[in-house]
Amino acid sequence: MLTNLALAAALAGLATASPLARRDQAIKQAGTLTTDIYPPTQVPDVAKYFPNESEVGYPQTTLNGAFANALETAIAAPSHTMIYPLVVPAPAQTQAGASTDKKVQQAGEFRPERHWGNVGPQFSVDSSVYGLDGASPRVPDDCSVTQVHIYYRHGCRYPSNGAITETFAEKVNAAANNASTNGFEASGSLAFLNTWTYKLGKELLAPFGRQQNFDLGVGARLAYGHLLQNFTEQGQLPVFRTQSQDRMVKTAKHFAAGFFGIPTEGQYNLEITIEADGFNNTGAPYSVCPNADKAFGSVGSAAAATYYTTALAPTITRLNKLVTGGLEFTLTDVESMLQMCAWETTNLGYSKFCEVFTEEEFKVSQSPEPPP
Repeated sequence: MLTNLALAAALAGLATASPLARRDQAIKQAGTLTTDIYPPTQVPDVAKYFPNESEVGYPQTTLNGAFANALETAIAAPSHTMIYPLVVPAPAQTQAGASTDKKVQQAGEFRPERHWGNVGPQFSVDSSVYGLDGASPRVPDDCSVTQVHIYYRHGCRYPSNGAITETFAEKVNAAANNASTNGFEASGSLAFLNTWTYKLGKELLAPFGRQQNFDLGVGARLAYGHLLQNFTEQGQLPVFRTQSQDRMVKTAKHFAAGFFGIPTEGQYNLEITIEADGFNNTGAPYSVCPNADKAFGSVGSAAAATYYTTALAPTITRLNKLVTGGLEFTLTDVESMLQMCAWETTNLGYSKFCEVFTEEEFKVSQSPEPPP
């Protein structure tokens, strides 16, 4: 989902020599053995200024979901050819009435997970998408990196407390236990709904999210690890900032594990800022700004709802033909099932809900949860 992530880390360049002077010196030392030292042998005792998660508090509401069982529930075993360890979802065939395509998606084919918005895994796009043909992220030969600032919120996670996926599950359960209609019966691509249970927790960082953050830390170490020598020269440790919500703290720690390696003790300081009403927090300004989301915060949602009413109308009709009894789908229900495809895949490894929708429906109706 890489999606809307939560960590601020600054690896400041504190070198005393200019980048060009250091580059000239390296040329004269060609072929000699060079080593870097980190962490510094002696650093100031500042631990009291960085209280841990239990001391800071304010972790927000969390709930663990059911543990994944992808080897039994997915259409194939996890493979490194795609987004390991997730099994890439296979949408329903486009032709009306056709059975669900059981083939695992191959590279170059339609990718539903790229239509999940902020709920989906991260992926790179070519610079030409932004009108920058031929642009390169590499540092020019006559330049050096002396500072890096990485800011993100968190990796893939469980839905928010009170998400529409949870409300959908409650509706399905109520329909199943409706004595007046003797429950409901689903068929076709929705047949699994007859025995489906809601397995998602609340707010916590998902196992796949832990991997994302660890991998991001490894990638940052490979790209910017040379900056650690600057901290060693100054006898200081870098400070990573995160927020008190549990998934944010865990995000920072898994990033640190990837960046520094285990154990991380004595390698960095973690500053946990409180995310709650009344506390100043640059990562969550809506907690202290009285006008947050009041003026224009709902404009996008309102416009999207109007669009979905038309775009998803055929989908609502099609899916309602697959259920009988006391269950009838609304626009919100279809949006919930689209979200369930994303949430279950990133949290449980695979989701049968992905097989319900066609490629065209994914393209026109992506409806990620607004980032909390």
